[in-house]
Amino acid sequence: MNFFTSDTHFDHRKIIEFCGRPFESVEHMNAEMVRRWNAVVSISDTVTHLGDFALTSATRVAEIRSQLAGEIVIVVGNHDSRKALRRAGFDHIIEGSMTSIVDGQKVYLRHVPHPLEVEDRDSLGVDAPAGTDLHLCGHVHNRWKRVRNVVNVGVDQWDFAPVSLGQILGRPSLRGTPSRDVDAATADARTLFRAVKHGGL
Repeated sequence: MNFFTSDTHFDHRKIIEFCGRPFESVEHMNAEMVRRWNAVVSISDTVTHLGDFALTSATRVAEIRSQLAGEIVIVVGNHDSRKALRRAGFDHIIEGSMTSIVDGQKVYLRHVPHPLEVEDRDSLGVDAPAGTDLHLCGHVHNRWKRVRNVVNVGVDQWDFAPVSLGQILGRPSLRGTPSRDVDAATADARTLFRAVKHGGL
């Protein structure tokens, strides 16, 4: 099964204050996000992480990665250290963006919402690139969850755990909690994830 997430910011103490995360400490945040990840992701699953995995040393990035179930494809975010990601043994490290076929539909994956730049965080002008059906992104944390066919899969919007396509599309999740924010007609929840293009359209 395939899951999506972004902006975990493991080991980033200030993110608790910046985003109003409901954790007592960074240790509490790390442990709880690992627990929630492993509650829904199995060893045979694939998680596409859309960037900003952790703000910490390369050694700690590797330690945290080792605690997480599943294959992890990471689209590099503006706070990620490429050297740390390589040392941590992520299965695939993608620069820029990627487009994937999900049940016959094109899904565009990028850390920063298209066509914004790193310094932009509002929703003005956000849209999926022409020729794609759905755009999943991160970067904007708790500012917004969905704009048209663009969905922020960051943990601040999704109970601090990876989410399946079914949850993103508003269908019952593995935990029985439907998303209220996304049109369920966009695509089917039964997915076969295949990365077909790196570096954008």
